[in-house]
Amino acid sequence: MKFDLASFKEDFLTEEQDNLQALDGGLLKLEKKPADKEILNELMRFSHTVKGAAGMMGFKKMAFLAHVIEDVFDYARNNLLEITPKTIEILFEGLDGLNGSLEQIRKTDKEKNLDSLSKKIKAVTGVETQGIGKSKRSEGGEPEVAKQKLNVKKEVAKKVVGGKASLKETKAKQKEIADKIKLFSYIKVPVKRLDTMMDLLESLLI
Repeated sequence: MKFDLASFKEDFLTEEQDNLQALDGGLLKLEKKPADKEILNELMRFSHTVKGAAGMMGFKKMAFLAHVIEDVFDYARNNLLEITPKTIEILFEGLDGLNGSLEQIRKTDKEKNLDSLSKKIKAVTGVETQGIGKSKRSEGGEPEVAKQKLNVKKEVAKKVVGGKASLKETKAKQKEIADKIKLFSYIKVPVKRLDTMMDLLESLLI
């Protein structure tokens, strides 16, 4: 549902600005304490609010970017993603994008195209955000796709036995694991991620 922008614009702009400022402050705290669950929960709530308000006003690009950022915090609080300096950097870049879009809405009533930024954050962090609705969760409350990917990585790691292996053994294990990974297509692990899995295996064998 898209509200009449003229009627809700000022309230929307004020609320979003407040929440974006809160996100900025929270990221500064997270930079110092990257594993703090309380900070992560707080940041997730703020990004969720930004997403919801933008979505209700019809600004889908802004809402999706906020959702991607929200999922980063969600993955981190479920120990499926490590907050590193690179993660903080890309999150601040995302926050700049949200602020820039909000400013453009203030001036022109039109949002910025944030698609490339959303894709960049997804690529850097590995989150699998789709749409602006609630992301899928497992029964334990974990992001479903991320948990499945983690299980596949564990399966890869289990194949490495006894430290170093010969080149012949390595190739044999790679083929075995490649076949195994294909079986996981039903849990939405794309074939294009196979190279990443192989890189992981090779690094473990060194």
